[in-house]
Amino acid sequence: RPDFPERAFVLGFDGVPWTLLTRFVEAGALPNVERVMAEGAAGPLESTTPPTTPLAWPSIAT
Repeated sequence: RPDFPERAFVLGFDGVPWTLLTRFVEAGALPNVERVMAEGAAGPLESTTPPTTPLAWPSIAT
């Protein structure tokens, strides 16, 4: 059995640019988000075209 976790947790901030999120994390305003980013995987995602919520979330989930 591979050494992979049995569960995954995906946290997405709809409408929040990656640069804004990281600015708040670096300022210490989001300590829990900082911890999640430090202990897991984090990064920006490219959205769909057009970049709308009803199209983007299903594409992230698949």
